[in-house]
Amino acid sequence: MLISQTQSAFTPGRQISDNIIVFKEVIHTFSLTSYKSSSFCLKVDLSKAFDRMKWPFIKSVMNAFGLPSGYINWVTTCITSARYSILINGKADRFIRPTNGLKQGCALSPYIFIMALDIFSRLLQYKVSKKQLKGIKLSRGGPILTTLLYADDLLIFGEASQQEITCVHRVLNLFCNMSGQQIGSDKTRIWFSKATPPHLRQLAISAFNAQLATGSEVYLGSPISAGRTTDFSPLIDKIEGKLQNWASSMLSQAGKLTLIKSVIEPTMLFAMQSAAIPISTLKLIQSKIRAFFWGKGDQKRMPLVAWRHITVSKQQGGLGLKDMIKFQQSLSMKSRCTSLWKAIIAVKPLLKDSIRWQLGNGRSCRAVGQPWHEIWMHYSPSNANQRRWVVADLVAEDGEGWNSNKLIQLSGFHGALYIALNFPQGPKLSQRQDRLIFTGQQNGQFTIKGAYNLLVQNDRHMQNLTHLPADLYKLIWKTRDVLPRARLFLWRAVREALPVDQVLSSRMSKTPTGCLLCGDFNETVVHVLFKCPLAQQIWRLSQFDLSTTGLPDNMVHLMAFLVKELDSRQFPTFISIMWNWWKDRCKRVYEGKKSNPQQTLAAANYWTFTLEKAGLFHTKYLSHEGHHKQQFEQHFHSNFTCWIDASWTHPGIGGSGVAYILLDKEGLLVHYQLNITEATSPFHAELLSLKEAFRSVLQMGISQCAFFTDCLLLQSITSGSTKAEAADWMAFNDTMDFIADWVKQPQFYCVHVAGTNIKFIIIWFATIAHSLKQ
Repeated sequence: MLISQTQSAFTPGRQISDNIIVFKEVIHTFSLTSYKSSSFCLKVDLSKAFDRMKWPFIKSVMNAFGLPSGYINWVTTCITSARYSILINGKADRFIRPTNGLKQGCALSPYIFIMALDIFSRLLQYKVSKKQLKGIKLSRGGPILTTLLYADDLLIFGEASQQEITCVHRVLNLFCNMSGQQIGSDKTRIWFSKATPPHLRQLAISAFNAQLATGSEVYLGSPISAGRTTDFSPLIDKIEGKLQNWASSMLSQAGKLTLIKSVIEPTMLFAMQSAAIPISTLKLIQSKIRAFFWGKGDQKRMPLVAWRHITVSKQQGGLGLKDMIKFQQSLSMKSRCTSLWKAIIAVKPLLKDSIRWQLGNGRSCRAVGQPWHEIWMHYSPSNANQRRWVVADLVAEDGEGWNSNKLIQLSGFHGALYIALNFPQGPKLSQRQDRLIFTGQQNGQFTIKGAYNLLVQNDRHMQNLTHLPADLYKLIWKTRDVLPRARLFLWRAVREALPVDQVLSSRMSKTPTGCLLCGDFNETVVHVLFKCPLAQQIWRLSQFDLSTTGLPDNMVHLMAFLVKELDSRQFPTFISIMWNWWKDRCKRVYEGKKSNPQQTLAAANYWTFTLEKAGLFHTKYLSHEGHHKQQFEQHFHSNFTCWIDASWTHPGIGGSGVAYILLDKEGLLVHYQLNITEATSPFHAELLSLKEAFRSVLQMGISQCAFFTDCLLLQSITSGSTKAEAADWMAFNDTMDFIADWVKQPQFYCVHVAGTNIKFIIIWFATIAHSLKQ
């Protein structure tokens, strides 16, 4: 590794929290009366650090690191080719050629900068090797600390003596003169240990032109004196400010969920990595998050699902948000800094229960008192010699079974008999070393995610939660082409967390009023979505035509039943209909706005179509499983494939919808068309869609194309194996004229698929046509 261990930025395997933790340890040690050394810690602010870096110095640094001359010339060219222009009244002025500095935002700049700054660290280490600097030690036998770097954030540690202060001052001046850096005295701070005399404090402050630290400073975004609730006021204000800004944006719950996961939780993660946040602060932040998630704008609304249920995984029926207290406990398991010692001690029993020995040669793990097999946790050694026994001592000399003599000595005759009966084969040893493993992960490696999941599983409140059935979990969270807000709506429906009369009555202890739409006394989630007469009208008009007979009254059981009954390709439309009906129901109840079932279906199909069409561009959606995929591959030798579909509505009610999409050999969209027209029968509508597609293909000059349809009659007629019924033929005789042109061109042919293989061909397009006329 070229870069010194003191630099943590932009270096694999090093984290920003490492610097924060070490720095807080130093400040904590300085505050102890038991620390008798006179020491200082200087936090140096480099003003315009990237812009001031001298180019000749950068080249010298790369030479010093032994980089090839050709590479150095390439990097130098990249740096020196920079040009800048200033906007004056919105107009760019002439270009300015800089003579030093690194371009901010350039991928090379951070790495070049830390290489250049590494020279400063090496200068200090050189002074230590020459006995001109002592640095500081926080404990007997601990490492010597002279500096910590994170990009341009410099921390310098030293003994508060005239010699050491002068030495550090000279090194700083030397580095600044070489590199072009300049110290910003207004932001430079200095800390002293309690044992530092006043005259040495004043000497250091004058020499470094620094400000004495007050205790309210922040290092790398983390409060230095963290421990009290007031120390985390900036964190609370930061999160509260974000939540208030988002609340004014009228976001959907799905949008709120995304922002909490992508912004708030990472912010909390960063803060927790380097400080033990008080429980009261975590509860306050969690309450603000909960109010934001359930509220609407500035209005507070009643949470319909307990927060402890929301913070479990999606498989368990939650939303996967983090419980902040458990999240901090899981992070404390990984920390090893004494400033977080209280937090570490608090989770030690939890961590102990999740660690066990994985035996190798059995020479590192003690035979008794260490977790390698649950049977040995009940025994204790009777003398000092037995305390030193390792697992290998209990194995027979041939490596098979128990050493019966030692087994009896350790556990007595009856204990040995019990062990031999319940664990007859004995431990199996190998040549590898014993190692401690974490039981929260299958690979035995400790992770924050595994620790958090373990804490959730051990929570007695969570143990009574039932996991969602696998099919239902997949329906909610894995179905393609579903809006996030529709997913969240379905989750709330399954959790019985929609504001219907039964739910509100049970939570608010009020008298039930019944269904506000039909007057039924029992307004449950199932009733509103499926059994209400208005809901039944929509389902009868849809492709699902659900009957209320035999439908379970429990949403989980109902959805689990429907998942087994429906084709997975129907899930997006099914979810969209549920969601759009719920929105229309709320408009009826709270705003007095009424819509007819056709409009509800039109909106549902619009969203399904839009999402599925958008999905075409980032996936080859035609790669279906089973016989659909096989059917398609049989005709994939065509350069183009055209997928057609139609929906029919009686001419007296509304127009029929005809649609087609044209794809190239890679499955990418070439052209599509959606039309509303008049058709006398469903077959007529299918025929019109083929005619429109055929005409467009000819106009585009395409010489070969396979047309896919779910209408078997259409395929049979175009192939000449079947003739249309006379009544149908006479009704659209002029439409059939194009068949004569079709049969003359064998490079065009029609293929039947069992069900439309491309889902975004519009289903129930006629309902959209009807709604547009309203």
